[in-house]
Amino acid sequence: MVTVYWDRQLIKSLLTSLIIAIPIYFLTVGISSQVLVWHPFWYLETMMALADRFNWPRFYQAMTNYWLGGNYLKAFMAYGVAMVIFIIGNMGTRLVGIVEIRKNPQTIFYTAIAIAGLGIPMLFVQTGTAWNSIQFFYYSLFFTGILAGVSIQKFPRLLKILIVILTIPTSILAMPHYLPQRPPAKISSLELKALEFLKSQASGITLVPAFDRDAANAAENNPPRPLYLYESTAYVSALSGQPVYMEDEGSLNITGFDWQTRKKQIMDFWNEENALVSKKFLDDKNIKYIYVPPKTKVPKTAVNIIFENTAVAIYGVK
Repeated sequence: MVTVYWDRQLIKSLLTSLIIAIPIYFLTVGISSQVLVWHPFWYLETMMALADRFNWPRFYQAMTNYWLGGNYLKAFMAYGVAMVIFIIGNMGTRLVGIVEIRKNPQTIFYTAIAIAGLGIPMLFVQTGTAWNSIQFFYYSLFFTGILAGVSIQKFPRLLKILIVILTIPTSILAMPHYLPQRPPAKISSLELKALEFLKSQASGITLVPAFDRDAANAAENNPPRPLYLYESTAYVSALSGQPVYMEDEGSLNITGFDWQTRKKQIMDFWNEENALVSKKFLDDKNIKYIYVPPKTKVPKTAVNIIFENTAVAIYGVK
């Protein structure tokens, strides 16, 4: 017999969230956009194949060849082993929360979220940046962590201490990744002054240079590098409050926008020798400001410099 638990407040919260979230989602990515792509067990395969993960290439070759060769029994066993490694490796001591799973609404809710958070990335990858779908799994980690905390408080003292000790190494090993000796990127105080100045200006579309991956890679060994030489982000619009013609290629790629056309237009603008053509582009796109590193070539006949320091130059379009 299956017992169904209802909590009216939770149901109201769920429905309210859906009513708000669904229209925002379709307004952002479009009804026809496909954000998630069916690709079962991609994370298990890459976990075994890649050197910066579990790095067991022979196992990866075996599991994929079993599947492609139609040996489904061995494939099932191989993928099952990979799934166990994935769950234990990522969950760690959170797995003690299993003992807290009981027939009550709260733990059933936590368990359902944990299962869904694991199931979605196991079956789907994300358009543009495949590994981004792993973010669903973060909910699994969060809610199993709650269950583990509730479970541990009922354990004997020595067992509690043992679990805490077993938890510490993974945290220590992860720290160098998040706390390197030198930060990989920065926004200097001089650039912050430029962004504050831009924020104080009347609202208008701002043009920034297209992200240059080659220049970013060349600067990688000299941290902290300016943020525009780290990754394509939306930091200019975020910190200035001004709309930017194109930023953050990763997010644009995920949501299905045609950012490649805009990037080509930006690159063509900076390569254009004819000042009249450059001015026409600025006028057609209603661009009011140009935000660039110092010494960047801009069509001087089309703009006036309104701010400059050793980190940034800002031009106003005539």
